[in-house]
Amino acid sequence: MDVAASLLPTSHLRSDDPEAGKPEAGDSDAGDHDGKPHVHRITGEFADPRLTAEFGPMAFRSMYPLHAAGIGLMCVGSAAFTVVERDIPEAAVTGALGVVLGALGLWARVAVHQWQDTKKAQSFGALAWTIISVAVNLLVLIGLALATEELCSTVDSPAAILAEALEVACFVVVNASHGMEFWHATSLVGVMLVGYIAEAIACGSKLATTLAIGELVLMAAGAHFAQLIARRGFMLSYYIKESRDRLDFRDRMASHREHQDGGAPPPQGVPHEWSTTASSTPTEKWGTRSGFIPV
Repeated sequence: MDVAASLLPTSHLRSDDPEAGKPEAGDSDAGDHDGKPHVHRITGEFADPRLTAEFGPMAFRSMYPLHAAGIGLMCVGSAAFTVVERDIPEAAVTGALGVVLGALGLWARVAVHQWQDTKKAQSFGALAWTIISVAVNLLVLIGLALATEELCSTVDSPAAILAEALEVACFVVVNASHGMEFWHATSLVGVMLVGYIAEAIACGSKLATTLAIGELVLMAAGAHFAQLIARRGFMLSYYIKESRDRLDFRDRMASHREHQDGGAPPPQGVPHEWSTTASSTPTEKWGTRSGFIPV
C-alpha cells in the first residue's frame, strides 16, 4: 500500500483512477485546491476548507488556560501602568479603562468556553478579542495625544518598561492562539505596532518604546512560525484519521460481503439497507477516491 497516497484528501485521485477528472455529485471541494500546497508556506492557510473549519475552533478551545492566564496578566500590566501614571489624570483614566476592557475580555473568554458550539464560540471570541484590542490601542493613542509631555517623561521608568514587556508578550501569545487566519492575527499586531510607532514619534527614541517594538516583531514572527508547525501537524493527523476511517469502512464492507454470502446479518457498523444492494460500488468508490490500491 502506498502510504503517501493514503494520506491524501478525498479530492486527490490516483493518476490511474478511471474516475479522475470526474468529481462526484455532492463532492463540493473536489479539485478546488489542485496544485496548491496543503498548508501555505507563509500564511499557513489550508487548501482544504474542511481543515480551516476544524482548526480554528480546536485551537481556540484547547488554548483556554493560556488565554485566561494571558488576558489576566495583561490586566495586571495595565493596572501597573495606571499606578505608575497616577499623577497624570489623562493617562490614569485611559489606563483604568484599559483594565476594565481587559476584565471584560477575560469574562467573555470564560463565558464562551462554556458554549457547546465550538465554532460559534471561536467566532465570537475572535470578534471580542479584535474589538478589545483595537479599543485598548485607541485609548493609548488618546492618552498620548492628551498628555504627550507627561507620558513621555515616564516612558522609560522601570515599572513602565516591565509593564509594556509583559503586555506585549501576553498579547502576542493570546493573539496567535485564537485560531484566526493570517490576515486577521497580523492586522491586530499591526494595530499595536502603530501605537508604539506613534509613541516613538511623539516621544523620540525611548528605550522602552524601542524594546517594545523589537519584542512585538520578534515574538509575532516566532508565534506565527509555531502556528505554521501546529497547522501542518493538524493537517497530517486529520488525514491520517480520515485514512484510517476509510480502511475501517472497507474492512466492514468486506466483512459484510462475507456475512451476506453466508446468509448472516450484516456486522455492526454497516447500514442494514446495504444488505439488499450491491456492495461493490461503495467499496470501489472509497478505494479509488482515497488513493488506496484495491485488494
